[in-house]
Amino acid sequence: MIFDFVFAIAVTVAICAFLILKNTNSILMSNIRLTSSQTLQETLKGFQIYLKTLSEPVDLLTRKQEVKHFEDEGTIEGNTATIQDSLVASLRVTDGSIRCYYTTKTGYCVNAYLTEEEGKVKGNKEFFEGQNDTKEDWYTGAMGLKSRQGIFAYFSEPYLDSTGKKIFTVAQEIKDSEGKNYGTVALDIA
Repeated sequence: MIFDFVFAIAVTVAICAFLILKNTNSILMSNIRLTSSQTLQETLKGFQIYLKTLSEPVDLLTRKQEVKHFEDEGTIEGNTATIQDSLVASLRVTDGSIRCYYTTKTGYCVNAYLTEEEGKVKGNKEFFEGQNDTKEDWYTGAMGLKSRQGIFAYFSEPYLDSTGKKIFTVAQEIKDSEGKNYGTVALDIA
């Protein structure tokens, strides 16, 4: 009789333990799936914020009047100086940035880059005429892009620049008042 009683208790405990283990395993697997999904969603959200942060200086530059109306409003010299100051400012606020430039399909190129001299960061500015960047990957890649999560910029694949440094380019198209391509603003980042 005691044996039957102990046996009944042991069977009941074994069944309860099995059911608890099965239920616990099911809950853990459900939590793992939920946590994995949440992690992926948060990672995607973080990556989108990162891309937006990288593209924002370029996007802001494309909205400047001097950029949109380089040749048809004000003077080339005045617009160039204003754009160069804006390019240098974009470089200063973007970690890892190497060069920022504005190029038009009509052959103008306004360029800026930073150097360090005696512990101080200096903005260097250049201006070129007769430069055709319209066949460059970063230029053609930026053409006609629609908003993707509020991002209009093109992000190039990583490549080696002329100094052998691995970089990528963030570029955004500039359109004229008729909605046609006028040029591109780009930022090289290491």
